[in-house]
Amino acid sequence: MQAEAVADVVGARTRAGLAAALGQLEGALSARLADARRDLLSYRAVVESTVDFDADDIGDPDIEEQRRLGERVRATLEELLEGATAGAAVRDGMSAVIVGRPNVGKSTLLNALLGRDRAIVTESPGTTRDVIEETLDVAGVPVRLIDTAGWRDGADAAEAAGVERSRAASRGADVVLLVFDVSVGWTQDDRRVASDLDVSRVVVVGNKCDLAAAVDVDDVVRSTRARAGVTVSAARGDGLAGLRSIIVPAGALTGETPLVTNIRHADALRRAAAAVGRSLDALTEGRGPEIVCEEVAAATDALGEVTGETTPDDVLRTIFERFCVGK
Repeated sequence: MQAEAVADVVGARTRAGLAAALGQLEGALSARLADARRDLLSYRAVVESTVDFDADDIGDPDIEEQRRLGERVRATLEELLEGATAGAAVRDGMSAVIVGRPNVGKSTLLNALLGRDRAIVTESPGTTRDVIEETLDVAGVPVRLIDTAGWRDGADAAEAAGVERSRAASRGADVVLLVFDVSVGWTQDDRRVASDLDVSRVVVVGNKCDLAAAVDVDDVVRSTRARAGVTVSAARGDGLAGLRSIIVPAGALTGETPLVTNIRHADALRRAAAAVGRSLDALTEGRGPEIVCEEVAAATDALGEVTGETTPDDVLRTIFERFCVGK
């Protein structure tokens, strides 16, 4: 973990990413996992003693002690995994694509979030014909903002190609900012755009709130079943702080628990937690200590992939190839 953190320190793109990598380099995550590993080994020793020794020598197995140790390990792993999504975002970043029909203020919103004029803004519909990308630091997370062509039928060939790229970008984004003109209302064209999106990732953005509102954004969120909604004025800058807090929720990166920023680590911890969970199920169902031992051993191996005790050689090679040392 600490070797991987060296590369993460070099590659950090935000202060939060640097802080997380330095914490891992200094051993914050290693210390938590060392505690989990000690508890896991104790759990394994107690269970295996019931297999290796006769009951006349050690007495009846203390199932409650086994369960207590297993639950403690699982609680530690689940606590670390709670921050894995936020940790991955800090390390690798996330993407937010801006979509909507023409002339609702998508490019103005991009410029407002960036704090500079990156995209051309005119009164003519269809000004943006290609995908425009910029990276913005939002609460320590590098967010790749993607402005796209307005979705409409009957566009010329160049604009139609831009719309198709917009659709492709929305399918791969972590967050989709669906912008509409709140002063005009929720139109049939807006509904058509929304129907093509995965609503679990959609944040409805009612732009131009400096004008008289024709519809309530909350009503649009309910009708579309979107993830969230916010009202902004991209021209004046109103509501942008609220929008940023929806893209990266406040408090996602705070807390005393070290962030698990590496996808490989998170995968191994999930497998360890799942194996511990299966061992506890086996205990409850009385399926025999051999089955419990098998699951605890699997959890130990998975945890060892993170701490280094059982990390496969091919994974180690991949990790150290990032440093380009010894070529």
